[in-house]
Amino acid sequence: MAEKSRIIEIDTVRGFALFGVLLVNLTMMNAIPFSGSDTPMSAFQWGIALFAEGKFYTIFSFLFGLGFYMFMKNHQSEERFRRRLRGLLFFGILHLIFIWYGDILHVYAIAGFILMGSVRDDVSKLLKKSIGYFLVSTVIFSVFSYLAYQQGTVGPESAEMAREAYLGNSYVTMLFYRFTQEIPITLLNTLFILPKILSLFHMGFLFGKLELYKERGLKAHCFMKPFFVSAILFFISGAVVWASGHQMGAISAAVKTIFEEIGTVSGGLFYMTGLWIFISNPVVLKILSPLSAVGRMSLTNYLFQTLFWTTVLNGYGLGYFDRIPERAYLPLALLFFALQGAFSILWLRRFKFGPVERIWRYMTYGRKGIEGQGGL
Repeated sequence: MAEKSRIIEIDTVRGFALFGVLLVNLTMMNAIPFSGSDTPMSAFQWGIALFAEGKFYTIFSFLFGLGFYMFMKNHQSEERFRRRLRGLLFFGILHLIFIWYGDILHVYAIAGFILMGSVRDDVSKLLKKSIGYFLVSTVIFSVFSYLAYQQGTVGPESAEMAREAYLGNSYVTMLFYRFTQEIPITLLNTLFILPKILSLFHMGFLFGKLELYKERGLKAHCFMKPFFVSAILFFISGAVVWASGHQMGAISAAVKTIFEEIGTVSGGLFYMTGLWIFISNPVVLKILSPLSAVGRMSLTNYLFQTLFWTTVLNGYGLGYFDRIPERAYLPLALLFFALQGAFSILWLRRFKFGPVERIWRYMTYGRKGIEGQGGL
């Protein structure tokens, strides 16, 4: 978004969400992927599952849909948005192949192309699509959980193969493992997660259609009811997940998944609307201004997060995989995020856009975008 038309509250929420993404991704990077476990979850793992996992990409997805509305409202150019999506897909593929299997950018790009088909939908149709996609996603994940429970978790041979790849000192070996083991599962997971992302994209686009923001801020009073409704759903779903998580059986696994999906969306909306209400106070907004700097450079900061931590954890880097204790995740995430905040502030004092954002704008607008012309 051009400097003069940025909405600082949106950037602040985006920066907050990026911290949550960092915390969740750090726990994923330091564990065997796609492997489940027969051992009881620790208190920290329960905390991540209930209060963090999925909630922050929910916020990013919602803001993507809102950003699409603002883009089309300001420019009326679908071709430009296609170029923007192709750029995002380019970054996502490179990230998926060369840095980390947990990339979300390629999913956003694919979902973005589908979202473009809804550009002329009215509010009623957008609402129906958002609910429909969410129901489809919930059914898919609950059925998958039921079948996965019956089949069992990843065997010790697969887990050992993953551990050897992550601790090996050869980057080429890591790439081979990613191509043969991780990417096929990641692409399959893309089909499962796509309906949920589309639900959130349409929800954000609907938010834009309702004009619940203004040029110089958000209409905070409009968020009180969504805040309380999402809070109730969030804590009810969390209680059910906690209870069903201590039960054995395929049925309880499916029920747990249904409420996990409800908790994921309601939790993300609870955090987002709560923060928007909180920062409606100008003093609070100023205090949290470092978050908006991180949010303005969210693509750069997201990619650097995974680049840095995969290098620290994997064997071709420092080799700390599976050696960082759970109690260190939160302090490490806070420290690293604080450094990203300081870097973002210093960078934006000199440049209009983050380094990756600059490339992305060039892919969208050409030289005109680099010079600060054009929009989102």
